[in-house]
Amino acid sequence: VSEMIESLKKEGIMSLSEAVINEDMVKQTAYKNILKMFKLFSLTDEEKRVLMYLSFMPLGGVNVRSFRYWADIDSTKIIKDLETKSWLFKNTEGIALHPIIKEVIKHEIPANTQNCKEFLDRFTNSIEDQKAWLMKKDEKDKLSCVAREVLAVFCDICEETEELYYHAQALFSFFVDTKYAAELAEKIYDYHRKKYGEDSFLAVRSIFKLGWVYSFDMQL
Repeated sequence: VSEMIESLKKEGIMSLSEAVINEDMVKQTAYKNILKMFKLFSLTDEEKRVLMYLSFMPLGGVNVRSFRYWADIDSTKIIKDLETKSWLFKNTEGIALHPIIKEVIKHEIPANTQNCKEFLDRFTNSIEDQKAWLMKKDEKDKLSCVAREVLAVFCDICEETEELYYHAQALFSFFVDTKYAAELAEKIYDYHRKKYGEDSFLAVRSIFKLGWVYSFDMQL
């Protein structure tokens, strides 16, 4: 413990709540100190991978069982280790990152379609429209909360994310948020039309889905 304290002091980390001028500066100080800690303490590649995935999960927490499937984690040991090291915490919803730690991870381990390909494939599989149709309302709400966070990170439709967007719009149209579902459906139709041509199967399929989404909410 004494060696750890000395190492922190050498890096200029005395406290995560130093006396500063205002609240915004407190956040800045904590961010800078956690950033130093992240670089100072060694994390395994697998731990970094898990933290990267958690960085685009809801701040309110995510179900451990679901997250383990998406992240392809065989054992809860790595989650327990990261909790022991205070990189993540548990709450009633499951596991989550502190907002400041979340920003540090996003900065240090930026997610992209290459280093998150397997995660995106598994998550897309879990929201496949036939499965979403059979889910209970509370299950859809929780899953759609995660989907919003994932889509916010992977905001551009490309070859790696087009199926994610396709199934996400179906998930949101099932009595979750039809307005948002329509926005996603229009986005995926525009992408398919430009990439494959207006008369292509995928463009026709997506325009059919767009009309189908609108039929769920007459106010649209």
